Amino acid sequence: GAKTAPNATSPPAARRTCNTFARYTETLRLAKALEGTPTYDLCWCQSEGFNPDRNFAWLRGSTLLVANFGNEHAEITVRIPKEARRVDSREPENDVISVTVPPKDYVALDLQK
Repeated sequence: GAKTAPNATSPPAARRTCNTFARYTETLRLAKALEGTPTYDLCWCQSEGFNPDRNFAWLRGSTLLVANFGNEHAEITVRIPKEARRVDSREPENDVISVTVPPKDYVALDLQK
């Protein structure tokens, strides 16, 4: 029978590589789109529903970015104080947003939509 070279990429590994590359490309596009927009770190004002050891949240203009550095999906609750809205064009208000973030990934939400 046919033998596989020890360093050959298996189909599942190739799919993971393609998925990783696609996600990385998407992240670079987002970074370019947000370049030069004001940033507001939201980690300091979080409490219940936010694990400071595994989660990170910040506003970049009107985009809310929430990262999960954990090994499992996380339902993350993010509080956005009025002060943070100065980096955004929306009317200042206190917001509480819940989002599910895959393991070792992030979610970007446009708050103007």
